[in-house]
Amino acid sequence: MVCTMCRALLLLGLFLILTPLVCGYTDGGFSVELIHRDSPRSPFHDPSLTPHGRVLAAVQRSYAGSGSPDPDGAVSEVISGTFQLFMYMSAATSLGRRFSYCLAPYLSDASSALNFGSRATVTEPGAVTTPMEASYTVEIVAVRVGNSIIKLPNSKRSPVIVDSGSMLTSLDGELLDPIVEALARSIKLPRKQSPNPELFSVCYQADGMKALEKVFPDVTLELGGGALVKLKAENVFMDLLLRTVCLAIVPVKYEGSVPTIGSVMQHNMHVGYDLDKRTITFAPADCATSFPSPPASVV
Repeated sequence: MVCTMCRALLLLGLFLILTPLVCGYTDGGFSVELIHRDSPRSPFHDPSLTPHGRVLAAVQRSYAGSGSPDPDGAVSEVISGTFQLFMYMSAATSLGRRFSYCLAPYLSDASSALNFGSRATVTEPGAVTTPMEASYTVEIVAVRVGNSIIKLPNSKRSPVIVDSGSMLTSLDGELLDPIVEALARSIKLPRKQSPNPELFSVCYQADGMKALEKVFPDVTLELGGGALVKLKAENVFMDLLLRTVCLAIVPVKYEGSVPTIGSVMQHNMHVGYDLDKRTITFAPADCATSFPSPPASVV
């Protein structure tokens, strides 16, 4: 069962390196090391692209292929469509119906982790849990930016997919517009022309994420069940290099589309799913170092 799962995890588009523990249980669970397709360690790495060009290409690829994951399937199957990761989970296994991941920031070139069984338990300080609705969705009750509390009317609230396969977060325009206004009131940095207005509506001139963090306000997602997920600058903006940071949130792509919490908003968070309890748990984590493993072997 487990080695069948291992083989299913090696997919076109997301190059996976499996740790020596992946094909054997350890304390009832195992972890898989994930390498982004653009990493220098990936066979899909394009050395002809500049770092700036690589970031833009990754976002464009993600945005073009964005869609809603189908919640039906089996825990042993991870499918890559247009180089994105989707999980199909249904039948219970001896690992239990739980999984988690910890996504390292794109520019770090560090590996991320996908965990099953006991290793999927989120135990980091600051963990908060929210009810999971159908299709891996949660409810955004409000977004807090500094002293502003931004909500949609109850009649316009809709489920939001927690989506590791889309880089950008997409929100209803009536929620996004006041968020942008509240951020602009706090971030006192020079505005900069967007390198791609379709993807990035708001950009600032800054020497990287650390410079932005100094002027970034407190931002919190209030999810269903009272869960408060605190966001850092790296969860809301992307560093496009060339002294440019841009908002990593876009309006929903099509009318009637389901909003998403994209992978950038989940960077450096341990995100755990429990399909039996129907919950999703978020906790701050250093995803580049939280899951050390022995030297990996390519499977």
